[in-house]
Amino acid sequence: MAKIQTVSGEIDPKDIGLTLPHEHLFFDLRGPSRPQGERVDRREVVRVVLPSLLSLKEKGVSTLFECSTGGIGRDHLILHDLATRSHINVVAPTGLYKEYFMPQWVRGKSVDQLADWMSEEILRGIGGTSVKAGFIKLAATGEGLTALEEKVLRAAAKASERTGAAISDHTEDGSILLQELKVLREEGFDLSKFIWVHAHAEPDPTHHIRAADIGINVEYDAIGGDRPDELFMDLVKRMTSEGHEDKILLSQDAGGYNAAEPGGGKPRDLSYIVDHFMPKMEAEGMKELIPTIMVENPKRIFGLR
Repeated sequence: MAKIQTVSGEIDPKDIGLTLPHEHLFFDLRGPSRPQGERVDRREVVRVVLPSLLSLKEKGVSTLFECSTGGIGRDHLILHDLATRSHINVVAPTGLYKEYFMPQWVRGKSVDQLADWMSEEILRGIGGTSVKAGFIKLAATGEGLTALEEKVLRAAAKASERTGAAISDHTEDGSILLQELKVLREEGFDLSKFIWVHAHAEPDPTHHIRAADIGINVEYDAIGGDRPDELFMDLVKRMTSEGHEDKILLSQDAGGYNAAEPGGGKPRDLSYIVDHFMPKMEAEGMKELIPTIMVENPKRIFGLR
């Protein structure tokens, strides 16, 4: 039976509720420039981020997928503390970010060894703890998939096959998606478990339609950022007009605590999509799409075996 695996334990998919599939509660984009031995004040991070999660809970959001993965500051203990205090279902990733940000140890591992590591984090726990990952998060370099990123993608496909975990992959344009698609097909991967993250960054929406046609899930996840809401409205309408409402995911890619900035910087509003975008969807006659996109699609895509 499918399940959704949060940092606090398994939940039944029917309890996933209103879901944000791509957010960041704590992240660190300094990569190799991060000072060696620097320690994070976890209590400070929780103090800064918790109010935004409590606000989300009050507004009806039940589940949030945290996409800060290996190499950009993932901290499963912070996520567990935030989930416990907010009563939000927080789902942590396994996987890795772009090559520049990958830890050195990754380079010496085989595809099978990396697949074993990802599977271990999903099935048994992260870093020897009982906190488990619930999906796989990857990223491709903007100039194209590197050889190391390809190796990690192959490992993710194998780990997904073992666990049922979805692969959420930062992919900036349709040409890079084609590179990833070639690899996934060689691995015999089930494309219904693949999420094209940042699909809105590809300006030609026909690429979005073609991706959905072959089973890929298309994520528009910069809502509330520097792009107008009308862009995302139009993208949702176009996908829906092609019968692909079941392949759409919507989120904000909003940041919580930025470890590279004093005091965590100034985070974007995690509630924008609930406070502003969903009411606009209703005003545009798309009220009936909200449960499909914000509840049913994540429930189906992220379910583990």
